[in-house]
Amino acid sequence: MDFFPLRNISCAKEVDDFPWPDEVAAYRFEGLAEKVAAKKAEDHAVFVSDLQFFESLWGLRGFEALMIDMAEKSPVAYRLFDRMYEINIAKAELIAKTGCDIMQCGSDVATQRGPLMSQTMWREYILPVMRDSIRAAKKINPELLVIYHSCGNVSSMIDGFIEAGIDIMDPCQPEAMDIFELKRRYGKVLTFHGGIGVQSVLPGGTPEQVRDTVRKTIDIMGDGGGYLCSSSHCLGRDIPWRNIMAFAETVMEYGHP
Repeated sequence: MDFFPLRNISCAKEVDDFPWPDEVAAYRFEGLAEKVAAKKAEDHAVFVSDLQFFESLWGLRGFEALMIDMAEKSPVAYRLFDRMYEINIAKAELIAKTGCDIMQCGSDVATQRGPLMSQTMWREYILPVMRDSIRAAKKINPELLVIYHSCGNVSSMIDGFIEAGIDIMDPCQPEAMDIFELKRRYGKVLTFHGGIGVQSVLPGGTPEQVRDTVRKTIDIMGDGGGYLCSSSHCLGRDIPWRNIMAFAETVMEYGHP
């Protein structure tokens, strides 16, 4: 049985009474700025994660319970997102102060068919946390880039993501969205990360089909820049090693100007 610590709460006060972990304690970030500086000195781009805007809450409350809270505009929902707001603003500021190049954030807000919730609900609860966290970080480090992760078909939500301030969208699942159309529509304002399907060509194709897909995807998504070629999620056990090598070799051979 899944365990959700806040499954049975009934009022906002119980949200405050819960012993929340101190995610912004100084010890959690101790020495991180020095590690970032060392990697940057080696000419690496450095990213630090992870801000969560939704999944952490349903991990505490339970997915169904949280969605009902949100739909009913429950005081519990508002207080949960208030706590998430407070935590993420503080964490975003600490991440920005490390001097990293990229801040990673995200939460899955869609299935492969479409969003988990209405635009109205997303904008009421999640957008303020996401937008203000990113603003807090970029106020400290205006050069900071923000990568946002959500699996699924988020096509209808991308305008909102841009409004919130993201720079890079991940993982761009080709099985869920027309990623070439997304490039056409948003390529001037977004960088795309991902795009090589872990549910299609990587597990099911031949090495040559993998190579062809990688070359085609780089040609289209990389036109004018703004594409980081990657698998569209973690590499599963069902992906043959020969396809992993075909993918990696093609990116190295073909993916550089």
